[in-house]
Amino acid sequence: MISLIVALLIATAPASAADRHLLYMGGGGEPQGQPATAFDQTLMGMSSYLSANPWKHSVAFNGGHPETEEKLARGFQGAASKEAFTAESFKRLIASYKNRILNGQIKPGEQLVVVLDTHGAENTGHEKSHRISVSPSKGAANLNDLAGAETLNLDALEDLAALAEQKGVKLGIIDFTCFSGNTQKLANKSTCVISATGSKHYGYTNFSNRFMEGLRPGVTLEEAFLEARRKSPGASVPMISSGVGRGVQEQLYERITPFLYYYKANTYEDRLKGYLESALDRAGSCRRENQYADLMKWLESMKGLGEFLAWDKSVDVIKLQELIAGYKTQQDRLVTQAKALGAAEYKSGQRDFEKPLEFYAEAKAGLHTGKMKLSYSSKELVQMDTAGIVKERKEALDQSRSAEDRAANEAALRAWEQVDRKKNELMAKHSELQNYQQKFQALLAGMKDSKTMAEAIGAEERKLYQALYQSAAKDSNARDVCREIVF
Repeated sequence: MISLIVALLIATAPASAADRHLLYMGGGGEPQGQPATAFDQTLMGMSSYLSANPWKHSVAFNGGHPETEEKLARGFQGAASKEAFTAESFKRLIASYKNRILNGQIKPGEQLVVVLDTHGAENTGHEKSHRISVSPSKGAANLNDLAGAETLNLDALEDLAALAEQKGVKLGIIDFTCFSGNTQKLANKSTCVISATGSKHYGYTNFSNRFMEGLRPGVTLEEAFLEARRKSPGASVPMISSGVGRGVQEQLYERITPFLYYYKANTYEDRLKGYLESALDRAGSCRRENQYADLMKWLESMKGLGEFLAWDKSVDVIKLQELIAGYKTQQDRLVTQAKALGAAEYKSGQRDFEKPLEFYAEAKAGLHTGKMKLSYSSKELVQMDTAGIVKERKEALDQSRSAEDRAANEAALRAWEQVDRKKNELMAKHSELQNYQQKFQALLAGMKDSKTMAEAIGAEERKLYQALYQSAAKDSNARDVCREIVF
């Protein structure tokens, strides 16, 4: 499923001349009652790597899954400590590594790798990066925001990155979770960030496993990333914060994003519905057509770059254009059918129906105050399962294990209860909207091959990205921390 490695590596001298330190965390947010977690394969890959490569390491993983706990006990034989992955253990262990840098136990020239392999949430606007799941938990009911799971904010790594820069150490962050592109924001000149996918996409690929397989002595963080990216095609966009990587991603990500969305019957694993709904009115339709035209124009310009195309003969820009055009045709057909339902166009010419409605709530728990602000138009409200979201928020509140989480979850619940009441008012007033959501969902169910098409586009995107990256890298002599961190 989703995997996150936060790899913090500190190295200004060759790794062979200094101690290497590693902290591995993950396995949170999985349903109780199951024997193992979705992250066990990466767990065993890390254990295998450490058995053959000497690092001073500690592990915080899982909590409540017997087969996983047995693997943890059997592996990581040289670990200084092994414990469950909780919000408290995360905070304590990160603080301990900061202290080691401050007191000189971790010196410039030594490497620190922190690995996190768990579920990740999309950015809510309240974080610089995003939140990840920890133990214990019943499991996330909503894989977009991890409602129902205990979570922590990865912004907690920002101080570590600042300290590494201040002390002249080199830090790498490798985030294997869903929506991990948000973690790119934590990069600085001394911090290299790797993300398994983009800020708007799930990470349902084998990127983390391919990354672990590629770890061997002498490989740089950049080289490990490029190899894993090439070997793990899928409907995602793995990212790296190197200067070259940022340049390629700025050209590619926003343009290709809509064609890496696909439909899933479980609405909380689906990214296509919201995108297509945004294209149902005149403004959204124009925006979508302009984005498509821009993407195809940019791809057309790639055909003229003979130098980079010669770099990798596997790149087929024409095939990528054809795949995108074919997927867009299917999307267009669904948009046309959805418009015929009527609800999306209801009062489309009247500003009141499209005017944003604001919802706000606060809640206190102990010394913490949670705040939640939401904004949706009436048109958006009638298309949402607000009752389902309220139910999830109640479950998240019931599972809160800290005052901070309780304040945040209660504020979110109160705000969504306001949204639900407003939707019910609209539905009572406009009876013709009652069945819109069910009808739209039925149309989406007809997009059975959307994942196959998105993954085919992702496979071609991998080839284009690799060629663009290698072409730019061969002309770049700039110092880059992503090339200086060595396994």
